[in-house]
Formats: sequence, C-alpha cells, structure tokens
Amino acid sequence: EGEFGKVYRPGRAAPSSACGAMILLHNELKSSKIRVSLDPIDMEQSLLKQSMVNNLPYGHVPTLVELTYKVYDTILQDVRSILNAVVDHSNCEFVIVGGIQIHGPVGLGFDGSSSKDFFWPGEIIKVSGGETHDLYEEYAAEVAKSLSTTRKKSTWNVDNVLAYLQLRRRNIRLAAMTGNIAELRAAGIGLSTVNDHHQRTLLHIAAQHGQLEVAKFLINLHPKLVEAEDIAGHTAMELALQGGHEEVADFLADKGGGLFGKKLQDALIQAVKKLDVKQFRMLLKHSIDGNEAVNNARDEDGKSLLHICVSMRSGLQKHQIEAYSFLHDELERCGAVESMEDIDFFGNSVLEQAVKRTSS
Repeated sequence: EGEFGKVYRPGRAAPSSACGAMILLHNELKSSKIRVSLDPIDMEQSLLKQSMVNNLPYGHVPTLVELTYKVYDTILQDVRSILNAVVDHSNCEFVIVGGIQIHGPVGLGFDGSSSKDFFWPGEIIKVSGGETHDLYEEYAAEVAKSLSTTRKKSTWNVDNVLAYLQLRRRNIRLAAMTGNIAELRAAGIGLSTVNDHHQRTLLHIAAQHGQLEVAKFLINLHPKLVEAEDIAGHTAMELALQGGHEEVADFLADKGGGLFGKKLQDALIQAVKKLDVKQFRMLLKHSIDGNEAVNNARDEDGKSLLHICVSMRSGLQKHQIEAYSFLHDELERCGAVESMEDIDFFGNSVLEQAVKRTSS
C-alpha cells in the first residue's frame, strides 16, 4: 500500500518490517528516549545507535526515509575513514560501491517475473593513483543499455521502455556536464524533469561543472530550477561555489539564487574553520543577507565566527597567518566585533578565548 518500512515476503500472510533495526531506532527517536549504552543482549543495535547519534541533527526527528539516507551516509563515512587510515591512495586502486537496497512488492514484476528488489546507487567511485573518478554515469548507461537491448523494440515491455528513457536521461545529463546545448535542445524530454540519483537537476550538474551557457539556457526555460534542492538539500548555487565556478555563481545570484539563512551561516563557519579566504569571499559576494549571517552564525559549540577565528590564532603556520588576518579584519568589517561579549556553550566570551590562546 506504499507504506515505508513494510514489505510482503513469500510465505508470510502479513507484512513485516524492513529494515527492522532501523525501524526500532526510528521508534526510539520518536519517543524522545534513546539508550546509547552498549546492550550485551543486542550489541549490533547498540552500535547502530551509537554511530547514528553523532550524525542526526539535535531536536529533529527524521522520517524513516530521511533516516535511511542518514544510515547510508554514516556507513559511507565509516568506509572512507577506514580506507583513509589503512590505504595509500596515491599508490593503490580501489572502487567504492555504496547504495540502498529497496524491497519490491511480492507478485509479478513488469516483465512477468516474481517479486523485484531494487538498488539505489548512492556512490560508485574508483580511486586510482590518488585521483577519484565518478563511475555512476557509466554504471547507469550500462544498466540501461543491457535492459533496452534485450528485445526488439516491437516486443518491448515496460522495463525496456523505462531503461531506454533512463539511457536518454543519462545522455542529457552528460550534455549538461559537457556544455552540449545542441543535445539539450534536441532532447525530446522535459529538461526540468531530468535528475540524477542524488536528485540533482540539470542546473545542479551544469553548476557543478562550471557550464555557464548551459545554466543560462536552462534558467531561460525553467527559472524555478534555481530554487531546486538535491537529496542533501543543496542548490545549484552551492555546487557552483563548492567548485569555485564564480561566473556561474554570479549568474545564479542575479537570477535569485543567492545564499541566505542557515545554509549561508553553516558555509561561512566551514570557510572560517578552514581559513579558506577565497570561499569566504565568494560566499559573501553571492549572499542575500551576508552581514546578518556573519553576525548570527554559530557552530555546534555556540561559537560565533569571530569566536572561531580567535580560537584558531595560536598554532598557525606561517602561510596561514595572512588568511587569519584577512578573515579577522573581514569579520570586524561586517560588524562581528559587536559580538565580543557573546559566550559559547562553555561560558567563554570571544575576549576570554583570545586571552586563553595568547597565554597558551
């Protein structure tokens, strides 16, 4: 009946849960009571809860679908952490295939077979010689090609048609990625409906790869794409800024895609923590409420941007001093100096933090 977390299995009259461990965790989150101590009777469930607590926003109870994505993200982070710890990326070659298995209904599939399960490909990458290559488009093309060529078109079933459309959409995404506007004009499919496996629109893809002319073409046809978000909640503007594609960011800002609110504040926090002057400048340039975000941004410890900046003062390398000085001056220019008396969650003001860092 379309209920998430319920699946009919052969030999069972009633639906059962999938994934049972995740549904138990979801029920605890909904009850506002979650036990994270190690349970010797069910250690696997305890470890799941301990892993997830650090990856869930405080105070927000996710839906079961949101929780599923969060579990996937957590597993992927663990795999990356292990690989970073034990593998020399510059001297090895490996592939990461991550995704989510989705149980289909019991009964006949589109091609007359028994029940079907599905696979959502979250990340498919190859690391070779220190370089990372995204294999998703190759994967999508091969899957679609194998399904769409198994029969003559005159005998295609629903699966074959869907696979053919998937292949067409893959070619359209590649056109947006490479700047092939002629291919986009001849697509024959509504361009605003084409997304990848992370729900990124063609505008997201164009922004991510710095394709300014494609972005102009898409916005002219579908102005609302500038507001669209992918699975992670990112707009095309955010991807353009992450990639350092300033011309695309300029254009999107002019079309109403400027950053604001919590998204802008979080991005500014990361830029300050990394002493990333270029990113900080770009964020302010392409924001709607830059000065307000500078003054209102707080990290997980309740520290303001100036607080964060001051706390990093000691221990900087020579090449980092200039970046620190610029950020400190820029924060003062935006009025952050008024937050000198603000205190973090540990009761430290900016001034007290500065004194501690100087004395240490």
